[in-house]
Amino acid sequence: MQEIEPVTLRHLSYEKPLQNRQFSWGSFLDGPLRAHAREVALFVADRMRDPAYVKEMAEVTNQQSPYPSDWSPTSLGSGDVGLALMYSYLDACFPGQGWDTVTQQYLSIAAAGTRQSTLLFPSLFSGTTGIALALSASSQGGKRYQRTLTGVARGAVRTGMCTVLAALRDGRRGGVQ
Repeated sequence: MQEIEPVTLRHLSYEKPLQNRQFSWGSFLDGPLRAHAREVALFVADRMRDPAYVKEMAEVTNQQSPYPSDWSPTSLGSGDVGLALMYSYLDACFPGQGWDTVTQQYLSIAAAGTRQSTLLFPSLFSGTTGIALALSASSQGGKRYQRTLTGVARGAVRTGMCTVLAALRDGRRGGVQ
């Protein structure tokens, strides 16, 4: 594997990700409230294990809401990528309870979504950056998804550069609209 050199741009820098990183999680709640919050979180997560059920509920909610929002497989904010991220953290907090399998289900749906609809922007909430975040969190310290994560990162850079170049070509200054 090729070594990645640290890159520094003004105040931003990139260093090679830590391998085999362990998540540390702690609660800021105490006593009965902590136990109840954990119970509720695990109950909701268990109810959302089935992606077909979640999609159905999202469609029903969308029809009933005065503020409809489209459910998208590739969305971090309102889609399967966000649920993959949630389940990756559940797996880190409660290992050995099958949350990694649920994470993989949601990531597979997101991957299928990218084949149906091309991601045009490196957006965190509905683009390649959000998918990269979910993959990174789901990688179990770099043990999984490294080829996929590399491809997504390259795609994010490519789409980001195309967006910036198009803005420059069109005479927009001061950022991308």
